[in-house]
Amino acid sequence: MNRRSAMPFILLACGIALLFGCDRGSSSSQSAPPAAGDSSPGRRTIEISLIAPLLPRLRTHIAVDSHGNLYWVQESDPPAEGGDLMFVMGDSGVPQTIPALSGRRLMASLGTGNDKNAAGAIRSIVIGLHDELYVLVTGGTRHVPICAVTRYTPADGKVQMVADTRQIIDATGMGASIDLARGTLLGQGQDLWLWLRHSDAAVVLQLIPAAVGNGIELRRVALKPPMRSLTLPLNDEQEDLAAGPEHTLLYIDRRRAMLWRIQASGEYAAVQSMEGFSSGLTAPASDMAGRFCWIAGDGDPLVPKAALPPDVLPHDGEAPMAWGQLAYPAFVQVESDEAHKQTVFTIKRDDFIAPATLPMQDFQPRQLLLDGTNGSLITFDAASGELVRLKLAIK
Repeated sequence: MNRRSAMPFILLACGIALLFGCDRGSSSSQSAPPAAGDSSPGRRTIEISLIAPLLPRLRTHIAVDSHGNLYWVQESDPPAEGGDLMFVMGDSGVPQTIPALSGRRLMASLGTGNDKNAAGAIRSIVIGLHDELYVLVTGGTRHVPICAVTRYTPADGKVQMVADTRQIIDATGMGASIDLARGTLLGQGQDLWLWLRHSDAAVVLQLIPAAVGNGIELRRVALKPPMRSLTLPLNDEQEDLAAGPEHTLLYIDRRRAMLWRIQASGEYAAVQSMEGFSSGLTAPASDMAGRFCWIAGDGDPLVPKAALPPDVLPHDGEAPMAWGQLAYPAFVQVESDEAHKQTVFTIKRDDFIAPATLPMQDFQPRQLLLDGTNGSLITFDAASGELVRLKLAIK
């Protein structure tokens, strides 16, 4: 597999500002991008380039490792016989399939290879700390559900189950209803999470490497609301939960039109009002310095269906009126200073520069990933089926 050498986040002197800069605490001479309130001259734009054409509208899972290798899989509908294909693309720009992650071989790694009635599919992927690819597989036999996490090591092509169905059932307490759950793997640095939910329940598990052996420990995150009546359901069908920096999660609460930060301890607090913002938004992408961003296509505005008490509301952040003035697609980045004061800047539709073959008026971004090799972002446009790369530029 082709691999790129890692590059730090930088601000290029020629005017191309990467989406996330180096940590301000770093001794490096490289600069971070201008903050939202920065008075530097120049027009901020989002430059979009095409990576690979996929099938539109299908649920698509993407992951990128520390060398820039991009993985993706699409959930076929109806399910493909033999399972969906996993692809990887390195710096050659040529996608390749990964035979070790084909449906039948995945079933064999779960110990069901001899059961002709066993079927399973990849439902989520994420990159681990050492560039292993973690894969969530769900399915079942005639009578037994399958919900397991496997780990693919690119260096030797091996696939190993690290959390089996029984472990996940015990950790979630979902019992047989695990068969109804939609699962999502989340990752940021050394942190790995598994989010499982269905209409009646939702659980977040922290995946911690076992002290002995190659397995993982599943630690349930017990949510601790700031007040008894303020619970987060976390059972959205949309992918509204994302891994954040420093053992945190970021959650888009569509019911309250609010962005929340959830600690590994289970405590959570409101970060940013989303009232009036488009409902066609992705979950946030973030860097280890605490900056985060999201992108949205056109959609109905988010309207809170339940009011929050004043002492729970964030003290700063973009006002609903400002969100209502945006034209879509739109990009938003949030930074916090040492006093935890937030600065928000936005880029509107007229400042998106895209190939003529990509109709931006129909743009429907799904999932947003930071490519740490160059500070760009990657998303899947469900409308066109294109995997695309986004770069912030200052002209």
